[in-house]
Amino acid sequence: MTSNSLSHEIVEDSVFLRCNHTELYQLCMKANMCVAPNSTRESLIAYLEGMKEPPPMTENEHAINSCRHALIGFV
Repeated sequence: MTSNSLSHEIVEDSVFLRCNHTELYQLCMKANMCVAPNSTRESLIAYLEGMKEPPPMTENEHAINSCRHALIGFV
């Protein structure tokens, strides 16, 4: 089975199928997964379902993460 077909199987059977990219990203962040904001929907779903591990990165690797709490407070 290729990784491409695996991605389609994950998406087709996923409870996260109705979530948009932003919701999936927020769910990953709430689950304390440090994922890149530009990760694909399929990757985010795979991370949430435990089918794949997110690539290693530090929480402050992305510039927006350093402003996250201030932005949430502002909104």
